[in-house]
Amino acid sequence: MAIALIPAIVVSQLLINFANLERQRASRFGQYVQRYMTRTMEALRLAGYIIMAAGAWYHAMFFIGLGLLIILGAWLNGIAGS
Repeated sequence: MAIALIPAIVVSQLLINFANLERQRASRFGQYVQRYMTRTMEALRLAGYIIMAAGAWYHAMFFIGLGLLIILGAWLNGIAGS
């Protein structure tokens, strides 16, 4: 699990600190993320990822699919609520 999470956290932090992301922030997608990607949705995406990882570890397609649906639901919550 550490191999999957730590590099993503490090790269995200580097991008936040050193990359110029103003163009992405001003885009429609950036505005969507700013409005709808709350801490709750981030936690839901992480839960979906953990479920997917556990499903992959145990070769359980049901849990891989369930995790994917949770992640997609978290990303698309703003579209469904519009």
